[in-house]
Amino acid sequence: MCENKNCLLPSIESFQKRHQNPKVYYIFYEYFYKAVMGEARWKESVHKENARFGTNIAEAFTHALLENNYFAWLFDYKSRAPPTKPSCLKTEYDTVPTADNDSHYYSYLCDEVVQGFEIVADQELSSGDFLLLPSTDENYAAEEERRQSMQEMIIETAKQDEDRMKQYNEHQTQLDLFNLPDEYTKEEHSKKRRKCMRGLKVYTAAAKNSNTISPPSSRSTTKEARNNKDKGWSDKANKFLTEMKARIKADEEAGTQKKWEKMYREIAKAVKKARDSSEESGGEDTAFQVDCNEMYEL
Repeated sequence: MCENKNCLLPSIESFQKRHQNPKVYYIFYEYFYKAVMGEARWKESVHKENARFGTNIAEAFTHALLENNYFAWLFDYKSRAPPTKPSCLKTEYDTVPTADNDSHYYSYLCDEVVQGFEIVADQELSSGDFLLLPSTDENYAAEEERRQSMQEMIIETAKQDEDRMKQYNEHQTQLDLFNLPDEYTKEEHSKKRRKCMRGLKVYTAAAKNSNTISPPSSRSTTKEARNNKDKGWSDKANKFLTEMKARIKADEEAGTQKKWEKMYREIAKAVKKARDSSEESGGEDTAFQVDCNEMYEL
Protein backbone atom coordinates (compact mmCIF):
# COMPACT_ATOMS: atom_id res chain seq x y z
CA MET A 1 0.00 0.00 0.00
CA CYS A 2 2.81 2.46 0.87
CA GLU A 3 4.29 2.25 -2.61
CA ASN A 4 1.02 2.17 -4.54
CA LYS A 5 -0.43 5.12 -2.64
CA ASN A 6 2.85 7.11 -2.37
CA CYS A 7 2.69 6.85 1.41
CA LEU A 8 5.54 7.21 3.85
CA LEU A 9 6.09 4.10 5.95
CA PRO A 10 6.33 5.24 9.60
CA SER A 11 9.76 5.05 11.21
CA ILE A 12 10.62 2.82 14.16
CA GLU A 13 10.60 5.91 16.35
CA SER A 14 7.08 6.84 15.18
CA PHE A 15 5.75 3.42 16.17
CA GLN A 16 7.45 3.70 19.55
CA LYS A 17 5.70 7.00 20.29
CA ARG A 18 2.67 4.78 20.85
CA HIS A 19 -0.47 6.72 21.89
CA GLN A 20 1.35 10.05 21.49
CA ASN A 21 1.03 9.32 17.76
CA PRO A 22 -2.46 7.75 17.77
CA LYS A 23 -3.01 6.94 14.09
CA VAL A 24 0.39 5.25 13.79
CA TYR A 25 -0.37 3.40 17.02
CA TYR A 26 -3.55 2.13 15.36
CA ILE A 27 -1.42 0.72 12.53
CA PHE A 28 0.87 -0.92 15.10
CA TYR A 29 -2.11 -2.62 16.77
CA GLU A 30 -3.80 -3.61 13.54
CA TYR A 31 -0.84 -5.02 11.60
CA PHE A 32 1.83 -5.98 14.12
CA TYR A 33 0.38 -6.51 17.62
CA LYS A 34 -2.56 -8.50 16.20
CA ALA A 35 -0.15 -10.79 14.33
CA VAL A 36 1.79 -11.53 17.52
CA MET A 37 -1.30 -12.21 19.65
CA GLY A 38 -3.14 -14.26 17.02
CA GLU A 39 -6.31 -13.59 15.05
CA ALA A 40 -8.60 -15.73 17.24
CA ARG A 41 -7.63 -14.11 20.55
CA TRP A 42 -7.73 -10.68 18.94
CA LYS A 43 -11.29 -11.10 17.72
CA GLU A 44 -12.35 -12.21 21.20
CA SER A 45 -10.69 -9.16 22.77
CA VAL A 46 -12.50 -6.78 20.42
CA HIS A 47 -15.81 -7.92 21.91
CA LYS A 48 -14.66 -7.98 25.56
CA GLU A 49 -14.96 -4.40 26.69
CA ASN A 50 -12.73 -4.64 29.76
CA ALA A 51 -10.20 -7.17 28.46
CA ARG A 52 -6.67 -6.20 27.46
CA PHE A 53 -5.60 -7.20 23.97
CA GLY A 54 -2.39 -8.60 25.37
CA THR A 55 0.06 -8.32 28.26
CA ASN A 56 2.60 -5.57 28.79
CA ILE A 57 5.48 -7.88 27.86
CA ALA A 58 3.61 -9.03 24.74
CA GLU A 59 3.32 -5.46 23.44
CA ALA A 60 6.93 -4.70 24.42
CA PHE A 61 8.04 -7.84 22.56
CA THR A 62 6.06 -6.77 19.48
CA HIS A 63 7.93 -3.45 19.49
CA ALA A 64 11.21 -5.38 19.80
CA LEU A 65 10.25 -7.64 16.87
CA LEU A 66 9.37 -4.62 14.74
CA GLU A 67 12.61 -2.81 15.49
CA ASN A 68 14.69 -5.97 15.07
CA ASN A 69 13.26 -6.72 11.62
CA TYR A 70 12.40 -3.26 10.25
CA PHE A 71 15.37 -2.80 7.90
CA ALA A 72 15.54 -6.51 7.06
CA TRP A 73 11.91 -6.38 5.91
CA LEU A 74 12.61 -3.22 3.90
CA PHE A 75 15.54 -4.92 2.21
CA ASP A 76 13.49 -8.04 1.49
CA TYR A 77 10.70 -6.04 -0.14
CA LYS A 78 12.94 -3.76 -2.17
CA SER A 79 15.28 -6.53 -3.29
CA ARG A 80 12.41 -8.38 -4.96
CA ALA A 81 11.66 -5.51 -7.32
CA PRO A 82 12.86 -6.02 -10.93
CA PRO A 83 16.23 -4.28 -11.62
CA THR A 84 14.58 -2.41 -14.47
CA LYS A 85 11.89 -1.05 -12.12
CA PRO A 86 13.37 -0.53 -8.64
CA SER A 87 11.07 -0.04 -5.69
CA CYS A 88 10.12 3.54 -4.90
CA LEU A 89 8.96 2.71 -1.36
CA LYS A 90 9.76 5.60 0.97
CA THR A 91 10.01 5.70 4.74
CA GLU A 92 10.19 8.59 7.14
CA TYR A 93 13.95 8.08 7.14
CA ASP A 94 14.09 8.96 3.45
CA THR A 95 12.40 12.32 3.52
CA VAL A 96 10.92 14.89 5.88
CA PRO A 97 7.95 16.80 4.40
CA THR A 98 8.40 20.56 4.65
CA ALA A 99 7.00 23.57 2.86
CA ASP A 100 10.36 23.99 1.11
CA ASN A 101 10.40 20.74 -0.83
CA ASP A 102 8.04 18.41 -2.68
CA SER A 103 8.08 15.69 -0.01
CA HIS A 104 4.48 16.53 0.83
CA TYR A 105 3.68 14.51 -2.30
CA TYR A 106 3.96 11.51 -0.02
CA SER A 107 0.89 11.09 2.14
CA TYR A 108 0.78 9.46 5.54
CA LEU A 109 0.12 5.72 5.63
CA CYS A 110 -2.18 6.19 8.61
CA ASP A 111 -4.46 8.40 6.50
CA GLU A 112 -4.76 5.69 3.84
CA VAL A 113 -5.41 2.73 6.15
CA VAL A 114 -8.61 4.18 7.58
CA GLN A 115 -10.15 7.34 6.22
CA GLY A 116 -12.73 9.76 7.55
CA PHE A 117 -11.56 10.59 11.07
CA GLU A 118 -8.71 11.94 13.16
CA ILE A 119 -7.60 10.37 16.46
CA VAL A 120 -6.40 13.12 18.75
CA ALA A 121 -4.52 12.65 21.99
CA ASP A 122 -5.91 15.58 23.97
CA GLN A 123 -2.80 17.20 25.42
CA GLU A 124 -4.84 19.66 27.46
CA LEU A 125 -6.52 16.97 29.54
CA SER A 126 -4.46 15.47 32.34
CA SER A 127 -6.68 12.39 32.19
CA GLY A 128 -5.05 11.33 28.92
CA ASP A 129 -8.33 11.17 27.00
CA PHE A 130 -8.57 10.61 23.25
CA LEU A 131 -10.86 12.46 20.89
CA LEU A 132 -12.27 11.07 17.68
CA LEU A 133 -13.01 13.87 15.23
CA PRO A 134 -14.40 13.78 11.69
CA SER A 135 -11.69 14.45 9.14
CA THR A 136 -12.88 17.88 8.05
CA ASP A 137 -10.44 20.20 6.31
CA GLU A 138 -9.90 22.08 9.57
CA ASN A 139 -9.34 18.99 11.72
CA TYR A 140 -7.12 17.31 9.14
CA ALA A 141 -5.00 20.45 8.68
CA ALA A 142 -4.46 20.71 12.44
CA GLU A 143 -3.48 17.05 12.75
CA GLU A 144 -1.30 17.15 9.63
CA GLU A 145 0.60 20.09 11.10
CA ARG A 146 1.04 18.23 14.39
CA ARG A 147 2.16 15.02 12.64
CA GLN A 148 4.59 16.90 10.42
CA SER A 149 6.09 18.66 13.43
CA MET A 150 6.43 15.36 15.29
CA GLN A 151 7.88 13.66 12.23
CA GLU A 152 10.54 16.32 11.79
CA MET A 153 11.46 16.02 15.47
CA ILE A 154 11.58 12.20 15.27
CA ILE A 155 13.75 12.14 12.16
CA GLU A 156 16.07 14.82 13.48
CA THR A 157 16.56 12.68 16.59
CA ALA A 158 17.08 9.57 14.44
CA LYS A 159 19.70 11.32 12.32
CA GLN A 160 21.66 12.05 15.48
CA ASP A 161 21.49 8.38 16.47
CA GLU A 162 24.62 6.82 14.99
CA ASP A 163 23.31 3.27 15.38
CA ARG A 164 20.02 4.04 13.60
CA MET A 165 21.73 5.80 10.71
CA LYS A 166 24.21 2.94 10.43
CA GLN A 167 21.29 0.50 10.16
CA TYR A 168 19.60 2.66 7.52
CA ASN A 169 22.78 3.10 5.47
CA GLU A 170 23.64 -0.58 5.73
CA HIS A 171 20.27 -1.61 4.31
CA GLN A 172 20.84 0.75 1.38
CA THR A 173 24.38 -0.57 0.83
CA GLN A 174 23.26 -4.19 0.93
CA LEU A 175 20.46 -3.39 -1.51
CA ASP A 176 22.90 -1.79 -3.98
CA LEU A 177 25.26 -4.76 -3.75
CA PHE A 178 22.43 -7.26 -4.03
CA ASN A 179 21.20 -5.69 -7.26
CA LEU A 180 24.56 -5.93 -9.00
CA PRO A 181 24.54 -8.31 -12.01
CA ASP A 182 25.58 -11.80 -11.02
CA GLU A 183 25.42 -15.40 -12.18
CA TYR A 184 23.74 -16.84 -9.10
CA THR A 185 21.11 -19.52 -9.48
CA LYS A 186 17.66 -18.87 -8.04
CA GLU A 187 18.52 -20.93 -4.95
CA GLU A 188 21.84 -19.12 -4.44
CA HIS A 189 20.04 -15.80 -4.84
CA SER A 190 17.58 -16.77 -2.09
CA LYS A 191 20.44 -17.75 0.23
CA LYS A 192 22.14 -14.44 -0.48
CA ARG A 193 18.94 -12.56 0.38
CA ARG A 194 18.48 -14.45 3.65
CA LYS A 195 22.09 -13.80 4.65
CA CYS A 196 21.70 -10.07 3.99
CA MET A 197 18.47 -9.99 6.01
CA ARG A 198 20.10 -11.72 9.00
CA GLY A 199 22.84 -9.11 9.01
CA LEU A 200 20.32 -6.27 9.06
CA LYS A 201 18.52 -7.40 12.21
CA VAL A 202 19.10 -5.07 15.15
CA TYR A 203 18.89 -7.36 18.16
CA THR A 204 19.70 -10.81 16.81
CA ALA A 205 22.41 -10.17 14.20
CA ALA A 206 24.90 -9.03 16.85
CA ALA A 207 23.90 -11.64 19.43
CA LYS A 208 26.97 -13.77 18.71
CA ASN A 209 29.14 -10.92 20.00
CA SER A 210 27.50 -10.70 23.41
CA ASN A 211 25.69 -12.72 26.04
CA THR A 212 22.40 -13.92 24.59
CA ILE A 213 18.84 -14.30 25.78
CA SER A 214 15.84 -16.00 24.27
CA PRO A 215 12.74 -14.00 23.36
CA PRO A 216 10.13 -14.24 26.14
CA SER A 217 7.67 -16.16 23.97
CA SER A 218 10.06 -18.94 22.99
CA ARG A 219 12.51 -19.75 25.79
CA SER A 220 14.33 -23.03 25.25
CA THR A 221 15.49 -25.34 28.01
CA THR A 222 17.61 -27.63 25.87
CA LYS A 223 21.31 -27.92 26.65
CA GLU A 224 22.13 -27.26 22.99
CA ALA A 225 20.21 -23.96 22.97
CA ARG A 226 21.77 -22.80 26.25
CA ASN A 227 25.28 -23.44 24.97
CA ASN A 228 24.80 -21.96 21.50
CA LYS A 229 26.29 -18.45 21.65
CA ASP A 230 25.48 -17.67 18.03
CA LYS A 231 21.71 -17.60 18.53
CA GLY A 232 19.24 -15.66 20.64
CA TRP A 233 18.62 -12.03 21.47
CA SER A 234 21.31 -9.62 22.62
CA ASP A 235 21.61 -7.87 25.98
CA LYS A 236 20.55 -4.69 24.17
CA ALA A 237 17.24 -6.38 23.37
CA ASN A 238 16.75 -7.33 27.00
CA LYS A 239 17.33 -3.72 28.03
CA PHE A 240 14.86 -2.47 25.41
CA LEU A 241 12.19 -4.94 26.57
CA THR A 242 12.62 -3.87 30.19
CA GLU A 243 12.33 -0.17 29.36
CA MET A 244 9.38 -0.56 27.00
CA LYS A 245 7.53 -2.81 29.44
CA ALA A 246 7.99 -0.14 32.14
CA ARG A 247 6.54 2.54 29.83
CA ILE A 248 3.49 0.42 29.04
CA LYS A 249 2.99 -0.46 32.71
CA ALA A 250 3.07 3.23 33.64
CA ASP A 251 0.36 3.93 31.06
CA GLU A 252 -1.65 0.99 32.35
CA GLU A 253 -1.49 2.31 35.93
CA ALA A 254 -2.47 5.80 34.76
CA GLY A 255 -5.48 4.40 32.90
CA THR A 256 -4.24 5.63 29.52
CA GLN A 257 -3.84 2.16 28.07
CA LYS A 258 -7.41 1.22 28.90
CA LYS A 259 -8.71 4.40 27.28
CA TRP A 260 -6.61 3.80 24.18
CA GLU A 261 -7.84 0.23 23.80
CA LYS A 262 -11.43 1.39 24.23
CA MET A 263 -10.79 3.83 21.38
CA TYR A 264 -9.18 1.15 19.23
CA ARG A 265 -12.04 -1.27 19.92
CA GLU A 266 -14.66 1.20 18.72
CA ILE A 267 -12.65 2.05 15.60
CA ALA A 268 -12.14 -1.66 14.83
CA LYS A 269 -15.88 -2.29 15.02
CA ALA A 270 -16.65 0.69 12.76
CA VAL A 271 -13.95 -0.36 10.29
CA LYS A 272 -15.38 -3.89 10.13
CA LYS A 273 -18.82 -2.51 9.41
CA ALA A 274 -17.39 -0.26 6.69
CA ARG A 275 -15.44 -3.20 5.24
CA ASP A 276 -18.51 -5.44 5.15
CA SER A 277 -20.48 -2.69 3.45
CA SER A 278 -17.68 -2.15 0.93
CA GLU A 279 -17.47 -5.86 0.11
CA GLU A 280 -21.23 -6.09 -0.36
CA SER A 281 -21.11 -3.20 -2.83
CA GLY A 282 -18.07 -4.61 -4.61
CA GLY A 283 -15.82 -1.71 -3.60
CA GLU A 284 -12.11 -1.73 -2.74
CA ASP A 285 -11.18 -2.91 0.73
CA THR A 286 -7.76 -1.29 1.18
CA ALA A 287 -9.10 1.81 2.91
CA PHE A 288 -12.37 2.28 4.74
CA GLN A 289 -14.46 5.38 5.28
CA VAL A 290 -15.64 5.39 8.89
CA ASP A 291 -18.88 7.11 9.80
CA CYS A 292 -17.99 9.35 12.72
CA ASN A 293 -21.67 9.75 13.60
CA GLU A 294 -21.45 6.26 15.09
CA MET A 295 -18.38 7.12 17.16
CA TYR A 296 -18.19 9.01 20.39
CA GLU A 297 -15.71 11.01 22.38
CA LEU A 298 -13.67 8.96 24.85
